[in-house]
Amino acid sequence: MWKFYLFIIVAGVWAGVGRLGSLSLLEWSDLSFMTGIICILITAVFFILKSGFLTSFFSGFKLVSEKMIRKSRAMERTDRMTEQEIKEFKNTAFMVISQVSMIIGIASLTMTVFGLFLYYS
Repeated sequence: MWKFYLFIIVAGVWAGVGRLGSLSLLEWSDLSFMTGIICILITAVFFILKSGFLTSFFSGFKLVSEKMIRKSRAMERTDRMTEQEIKEFKNTAFMVISQVSMIIGIASLTMTVFGLFLYYS
């Protein structure tokens, strides 16, 4: 339900910017389009990171850094203990950020279509 409210809030903000701003309808539509595309691009990046496509790339850099900087055994045990908590936090953060950016992007693109409809009619 929060997703719907966020969509309505973002659409309302864009409507407010359109009404109260000093932008023409076409400039407002361009601005909302660029915002929408950037948010959708952020969502795509998070989906790629979550899919594991770059896992081998990142694990290679992790191995290189581990070979260059030695850790004590106590530090390695601490890292293993907190690794699960970090993964859970990352998964939750990725999910929330990707959902919010997708909703903002979709709302912005919807307002772009609405603005273009008004401009050309």
